[in-house]
Amino acid sequence: ASSEPVVSLKSDDKYQISWITKDQRPSDILLWSLNTPHTSYVAESFPLSLDDDNARFSNRVVLHNLEVNTEYHYVISRNGEKSETFSFVTKLSLENTGPASGPQQLHLSATNDVSVMRVAWVTPSVGSSLVWYGTESTNYTAMAEGSTNKFVGDGNAEGLQYYHHVELRGLKPNTRYFYVCQTNEGHSSEFSFLTMDDDEAWAPTFLVLGDMGVEGGQKSIELLNAEAITGNYAAAIHVGDFAYDLHNDGGKRGDRFMDSIQPLTASLPYMTAVGNHEIPYNFSHYLNRFDMPTNSDDEYGNSVSIAAPSPTSRMWYSWNAGLIHFVSYSTEVYYVDGAEEAITEQLEWLMADLKEANTPESRD
Repeated sequence: ASSEPVVSLKSDDKYQISWITKDQRPSDILLWSLNTPHTSYVAESFPLSLDDDNARFSNRVVLHNLEVNTEYHYVISRNGEKSETFSFVTKLSLENTGPASGPQQLHLSATNDVSVMRVAWVTPSVGSSLVWYGTESTNYTAMAEGSTNKFVGDGNAEGLQYYHHVELRGLKPNTRYFYVCQTNEGHSSEFSFLTMDDDEAWAPTFLVLGDMGVEGGQKSIELLNAEAITGNYAAAIHVGDFAYDLHNDGGKRGDRFMDSIQPLTASLPYMTAVGNHEIPYNFSHYLNRFDMPTNSDDEYGNSVSIAAPSPTSRMWYSWNAGLIHFVSYSTEVYYVDGAEEAITEQLEWLMADLKEANTPESRD
């Protein structure tokens, strides 16, 4: 090649390599990655003249199905002669962002493990549930894959119906992470969050809200969104009554509400409690939309992931932030299907949770 090759991003898994030669002999690209050093990708270029006297020729090769966040190496081969080895690192394209092309209504939720954060969003159609994340903006060094559930009927006939849930694991305490959600070819904008601190001296501050409508609450929503991105808060706590109401307009009211508070919910863990406005359709909107901590751990003490929609018991839970033990319980338990059993279950759970929280081990 008579010019340095130029690598350009075409889409997430498609890259173009361009270079200029002084004659029209075709070239081959030999490509490999450190992940698969014994596997080569070979593509041939077909030079096109750049001027009338055929003194320069443009060569272009498009490479397909490349892995994101992967270092690739390549050489240009012409008539048995090989160039020096070049390299590039694939990155995530953020071109296909916005409501029409992918994830909407992003919201985070904390767990009882500072190394785990949950991310949820909705889309208009079924697709993949991927989150790319890392500690530097636009440099995503990790990817997590989750699950999707369809929420149709039960007051959501007109609303978005595909709900995505992903857990990010292995996070460091008191560290800012940048992330992008992906469904098929569509991506969200980049957001970031700060993980909980595990230092006992940490004194967190919280945003607390409740009884928030999507129309009448706009001024408050603007102020909350602005506060959320300051980095001064550990989480936002919504103590019931969302949108007035989530199920109205066939679910569209809930979609508008979640869209309006996305700057808040995509930047801070959005910890919720159920209110009386969530009763219709047996709390289906609350249980499908919000992904709160479970009431039990696995044998290793890790938070258990429950597939959406959440069970009724997800309406009461506890979580910790520093030395604070939060308990979220349901005052609406008397209105669920099978109320008598649910009342007993919540009371027994609450007594056991408070007993555990007051043990010397928990208070140290």
